[in-house]
Amino acid sequence: MRTGDRVIISAQALQVKAIFPDRPGDEIVEEILEFIRAGNPPHEWRGHTHTKPPHGARIIYIGGFDLDRDRAAPCPCCSVSTAKYFKDGKIAYFPDEQVVRIMGPDCFATLN
Repeated sequence: MRTGDRVIISAQALQVKAIFPDRPGDEIVEEILEFIRAGNPPHEWRGHTHTKPPHGARIIYIGGFDLDRDRAAPCPCCSVSTAKYFKDGKIAYFPDEQVVRIMGPDCFATLN
């Protein structure tokens, strides 16, 4: 998947997963990174919410990663179904929604 390619987003990824009442710890970050290192698309990790955050949402950085150039991923904030980034991906916690989003660096910077 290269930047600009269309991505089929599963119904599971589009579900809001408000399952993190507290900031996810290192074990969750490691689980996400292992999932990505195994070659899986970041947006298909079991706890990722692939929806745009509400305006003014609080955001907390909990981890980062890089993908190979041919494994670009869509960003839930700006590019829901188009591969957008492969470098400097962010794992972000949204405490008000109690969700984790795996997203591109530009959107993270804008929200942060």
